[in-house]
Amino acid sequence: MGNPFFKFKRFTINQDRCAMKVSTDSALLGAWCHFPKTGEILDIGCGCGILSLMAAQRSEACITGIEIDREAALQAAENVYMSEWKERIKIICEDFCVFTSYTESKYDCVISNPPYFVNSLLPPTLARKYARHTTTLNYYSLFKGISAILHENGSIFLIFPADILEHVIEIAAGFDYFPLKITSVRGRSDLPVKRMLTEWKRGIGVCHYDEIIIESDPGIYTSEFITLLRDFYLKF
Repeated sequence: MGNPFFKFKRFTINQDRCAMKVSTDSALLGAWCHFPKTGEILDIGCGCGILSLMAAQRSEACITGIEIDREAALQAAENVYMSEWKERIKIICEDFCVFTSYTESKYDCVISNPPYFVNSLLPPTLARKYARHTTTLNYYSLFKGISAILHENGSIFLIFPADILEHVIEIAAGFDYFPLKITSVRGRSDLPVKRMLTEWKRGIGVCHYDEIIIESDPGIYTSEFITLLRDFYLKF
């Protein structure tokens, strides 16, 4: 069933009541993106709270985490309460699409490791379905909601599978969002690209492309991966 908790250098994630556990995807995104030093950050689908806590560690901004699953939201709130940044993070149990229909808040940055298995078979449990699939939140709904609550010059940071990049670009363009930076993620240099770390802004600009490789050999992490995660992973 996975580890009931995951300990980072400055915080601990309890995750026994969360459908989706701590993953390399979320850790990569939280370490890779450029958070504003101050202002307001929104973490969509915050799950156990890992991205909200990483954002708090890396900035002085106030963070709001939105999570539709009640048990995950409760555990995220508990993880936040046990951290040194509990005064700057709040967790809301809500459907993101509902939240955007009534909130008057505006955000400087949105971060999300969203449900992304667009065409795959749904898993059996409802919680895992919500966590991993575009059942309640697809990319159209995601960008539509973000466009209503993000400041004009705000940034969006997402991670998703490499094979849906064009799909996401097409949807985002409909709301006048375009990629500013795309980092391909490979498990090893001899393996295909697995994920895309992406930054989005309003309006067409020049997109910067680069790549990160996680391992040089099985179990041996690359220096770039270690450098990226050294402020978080105990083993680095």
